[in-house]
Amino acid sequence: MATVVYLRNPLRHNGSMEDIETIGQRIKRERLELEWTQRRLADAVGVGVPHISKVEAGRENPSDELLAKLAEIFKVEREELLLVARRMPPEMIEQLAADPSKALTYLRKWSNSARVDRRRS
Repeated sequence: MATVVYLRNPLRHNGSMEDIETIGQRIKRERLELEWTQRRLADAVGVGVPHISKVEAGRENPSDELLAKLAEIFKVEREELLLVARRMPPEMIEQLAADPSKALTYLRKWSNSARVDRRRS
């Protein structure tokens, strides 16, 4: 019997699918925590303000390249933003699939560290 692992953002999930934080909401939250304007963020990552606005509003999806730049600015792991965006890089899927027990350990560790970070804020 196969085990199915559903990935959700543990930072903003309280049991309802409607309450899962989207990548746009996450980007906006991180930007506001830095007290940055959309203009400042757009300039820092090399895109236009309209694109940042549309991403935050959920009308456009950020590219993997943009997520990598945002992760650097927000000082979070790129993979975390990819998970929130519900995109896992193929190499990560291969690594997780190759050793499911390590995958579960990794995901549990990630989930627990996110809870600790939430308690600190």
